[in-house]
Amino acid sequence: MTLPSWVESAAHFSDPEHRVWLRRPLGGPNGPAVFVLHNPSIANDVKNDPTANRGIGFGRSWGASDLVFVNAATGVATDADNLASMTDPIGSMADGALEVAAEFCRQRDGVLIAAWGAPKGKAKTKRLMAERFAHIRALGLPLHYLRMSSGGHPEHPLYLPKTLKPTPWFGVFS
Repeated sequence: MTLPSWVESAAHFSDPEHRVWLRRPLGGPNGPAVFVLHNPSIANDVKNDPTANRGIGFGRSWGASDLVFVNAATGVATDADNLASMTDPIGSMADGALEVAAEFCRQRDGVLIAAWGAPKGKAKTKRLMAERFAHIRALGLPLHYLRMSSGGHPEHPLYLPKTLKPTPWFGVFS
């Protein structure tokens, strides 16, 4: 697979409401750290949010060349419940971005880390995201995780200890 040119960008939006890719060069000697999160928030080509800053910290501690975020849903929302009210919360490029992320890791000896957390929000949003997470797992991507919740969900990095390292996720899915 030839990677699209937008993988070199700081951020790629398929339209103003859908962020497909967020990248921060870190300059480390190892491959990239790519997180698959729930949905994008306010980070863009120049602005970080708390999750981006936390991911940068993890990436630097692992000596990663880059930090990249892709998302289960590409719809930009600071509240997960806003996803369910969007016309297309997942976005037309979501699966493609996940496949590009996996190839980006393969070509650059990186690691793809599931970190979307448990489905959150109102019942409609939880159903939407539970279905989406199951779909992503069915794609057969080489996923890792930092820590699993008691409910079997790959935890979001924001509040995890900085000492954690990616662990291969061998098909133990919830």
